[in-house]
Amino acid sequence: ATPISGAPIAGATPAGITDPFGLAGASQVAAWNVYGDTAWGAQGKVPGILDANLTSEGLKRGDSVRISGTAGKNLWGGSYWSFGTAQQGIDSLRYITFSVATNSSATVSLTGLDTLRIRTTKTGPISFLLQYSINGSSFSDIYTYTITRPTATTNSALAPLSLTNVAGLQNVPPSTNVTFRLVPYGTTSTSGAFYFGNQASTNHIAIIGSVTLPVSIASIKAVTAVGKTTINWSTGSELNFSYFTVEKSTNGNTFTEAGWVASRGIATGSSYSFVDLSGAKYYRVKIIDKDGSFKYSQIISVAAKAIQVSAFPNPVVNSLSFTHGVATSGGFVKITSIDGRTLSLKKVEVGASKTTVDVASLKKGAYVAVVNDGNTSSSISFVK
Repeated sequence: ATPISGAPIAGATPAGITDPFGLAGASQVAAWNVYGDTAWGAQGKVPGILDANLTSEGLKRGDSVRISGTAGKNLWGGSYWSFGTAQQGIDSLRYITFSVATNSSATVSLTGLDTLRIRTTKTGPISFLLQYSINGSSFSDIYTYTITRPTATTNSALAPLSLTNVAGLQNVPPSTNVTFRLVPYGTTSTSGAFYFGNQASTNHIAIIGSVTLPVSIASIKAVTAVGKTTINWSTGSELNFSYFTVEKSTNGNTFTEAGWVASRGIATGSSYSFVDLSGAKYYRVKIIDKDGSFKYSQIISVAAKAIQVSAFPNPVVNSLSFTHGVATSGGFVKITSIDGRTLSLKKVEVGASKTTVDVASLKKGAYVAVVNDGNTSSSISFVK
């Protein structure tokens, strides 16, 4: 097998170069230390290091890998690898897999594998095909490592491998599982063993990468004074997005752009202000990502103190009731998606302090309700 087109070549590190792919100091999003394992190592061994926004199915052997007989100490592996080709090993289920999966909000880019630390017997495999899959069934080749056949059981270090040119491993979307498959082959005996580990306590497999979380608005408020309105907001995280647009409205339903503010790009969040000299009754902030996608903050009112609103039941199945101030003419309840799209609009009856909305047709998920009593508005989130 050969590397994916354009992928950097791994192998022996050139003399005098200790970090050929610039991975030193990069973040390990998942890593396995197998030191302390016994009896060939546990199937589904979880990584010792795992980013909080990722999950993993662990380190697994294919169904035909043998773990009978005496195993080396502080190692993880098996025997009965393919004599011939990598494809024969795949077809006969003689391989190893390890994986990471993003949660429902995180995006991950996998930019490299740090040194793979292995141990092989003299009759064990000497070639190792590395592949990856996004769907768990269709795999693509990345690279084939090859070592010189040892004359005795030997530790080896497979050089770091850059994955930055493997497009399928960059900007992996939320709720996606990435599986790596290593196929050892080229044994001379069914008893030839291959292990991860070098009988030292260190990370023997390490996936290098970065996890991106969506921008979140931690707080937003507006203050009117001396003929101008100042909108203040803060973010909980700032990764992979471009700028904010401040929008305003006279009725809480139709919005126009008031101006924009550039992102500071601070991962831990920051605070922002925007001054609108002409003023309006309602405001919201539009968050625009680098890829052009966007979402909205809640709608805030600056004409008067926001009305007190409650929603029940929450989560809801069919009907959602809102309590609010006694309504005057022009009141409404608007249901929107998280990205600000209007899904339904219902008039609030004059004199009512409770309004019920039919939400049976909504799909499962999170939504925002804007409740207007004819004078002021307030937003409240709910889950279907």
